[in-house]
Formats: sequence, structure tokens, C-alpha cells
Amino acid sequence: GLAGGYGLTHPRASSSLPGVAIAVALVPPLATVGILIQIGALSQAGGAFLLFLTNLFAIILSAIVVMVLSGFVPPEVRLQGFRNARIGLIVSAVVLLAIAVPLTIHTVGVIQDQRFAQVVTVEVATWDPNAEIERLVADLQPNGLAQVDLTVSTTSSAPQPSWKLAEAVSQRVGRAVDVSVRYRLEVTDESTSG
Repeated sequence: GLAGGYGLTHPRASSSLPGVAIAVALVPPLATVGILIQIGALSQAGGAFLLFLTNLFAIILSAIVVMVLSGFVPPEVRLQGFRNARIGLIVSAVVLLAIAVPLTIHTVGVIQDQRFAQVVTVEVATWDPNAEIERLVADLQPNGLAQVDLTVSTTSSAPQPSWKLAEAVSQRVGRAVDVSVRYRLEVTDESTSG
């Protein structure tokens, strides 16, 4: 938005810079929305669309600020132009704040889930030192329950029971944890002829 506003108000600036800056901010989230809708991941598509809206209104808001500060409005319509710019600025700021609230809530949830996944990873190494994590989905839900969906490969002939992992993780995070573990037994056979 700043690059776009600067490019419009300064004729000597490169005309391709604003387009590239805006495309980089808008196209990836919107493309992600389409891909996620296609594969049926509607929740993640909503998050990507929220990011697109945030970028769009941030671009509009910053372009308005640059244009107003650079005196882009002609002198004969400056009074009316500033009134229109002020309305656009207020509307963009309100929409940006309305988008920022769910975006902040979503971001905090993602950070908490990542921290929870790190705790689970550390506890898996203690729970079964022979286990290697192949797939881990860790989710802290708003209702107080934590869910772990885990696939591990192990060389242990008798894998550790999942309740031990659930207890260890529960003690670390201070809430009830529902753990589901799938084991893949790795069997190695080595020999030397001689």
C-alpha cells in the first residue's frame, strides 16, 4: 500500500513496484483459499481468507495515508478530497480493526497449538526413546480438552502404553489430554556371511 501510494504520487518512481508489492501480498493468500476449498479444508481456507482481507485493507489504508500526506489531491478540490479521504480512512481503519480481532485470536491459537506440539514431542522422547514421530497433530481446544493424534515408528517389540504418554503430557500442560497413538513396528535384520 505504501509502495502503491508512493508510485501514484511520484511519477518518477517505478510503476511496476506497486503492482509487484500488492501481488505478493494478495495473490498467495487468495490462491491458498482456492486450494484449501478444493481439498475440503474449510477451516484453514477461512484463515487464509482472513489473511487476504487483512492484507487488502492494510494496503488500502496505507495508500490513503501516503496519498493524503503527499498532497495528491488537487488544490481546487482539496477540501472535498480530504473529506472523502477521511471517510475512506475511517472506514478502512474500522474494517481493519474488525478483521484484526479474529486474526489475532486465530494467531494465538496457532501459537498455543505449536507450543503444545513441542511439549508432546519432548514427552514422546521420554515416553519411548526408541519411538520416532512420523505424524503429530496436537490441538488445544477451547473447552479445556487437549487432543493428540500421533503416529510413531518404533523398534521396541513391546510399545509403551498410550496412557503413560497421556499422563505425562497432562501433567506438563495442566489439563486433560486425549491421546491416540498408532504404532509402526520397525524390524531390522542384519547378518554377515562368513
